[in-house]
Amino acid sequence: GTYSVLITDDVGCSITDSIQIGIQSTLNPIYLKGDIVLFPNPVVDECTIMNPFSLPLSRVDCFDQNGQIKASQKIITNFPSIKFQKSELGIQHSGIYLIRLWIGDTPIYKKIMVLHSND
Repeated sequence: GTYSVLITDDVGCSITDSIQIGIQSTLNPIYLKGDIVLFPNPVVDECTIMNPFSLPLSRVDCFDQNGQIKASQKIITNFPSIKFQKSELGIQHSGIYLIRLWIGDTPIYKKIMVLHSND
């Protein structure tokens, strides 16, 4: 909106000025990385990615503890949640894995622990 100010001194001289203020709403993924949650953690069968602001996810990558990529999945979605079976993420054994989520050109990293009943 536009806001105006009128200032008058003791002698009666006055001056007026106005300013226009606008608010631009943007969601920067860097600031929202804590709002994307992977659960359950530890993962047994499937992993859900909660994306409450419906940020535009474009890819999910999974790395093992040695930094080897286990799987990379292109996704084009801004749904508030996505489910993956552990096999879709290239996970075959119990352990700790690093998940890299791409929001546009910005990567967000999350760790998950995977438990298998037969390991």
